[in-house]
Amino acid sequence: MPILYGLPTPAAMRAASAGRVRLAGCVITPDHDQWACPANHEWRTGDDAQLSAAISAAIASD
Repeated sequence: MPILYGLPTPAAMRAASAGRVRLAGCVITPDHDQWACPANHEWRTGDDAQLSAAISAAIASD
């Protein structure tokens, strides 16, 4: 699932409750993780366009 940084909107909080995104707080480091799995592994792909599309889709699924 995509990792969403920053202050979450109500829609983002609902998406997180449904397991469609992971909320990660407001501190973003240069090498921050972008993706997470149910086993709590996190990683970075560097594909910001794919991440943005996945976050938008997860939030729009509300």
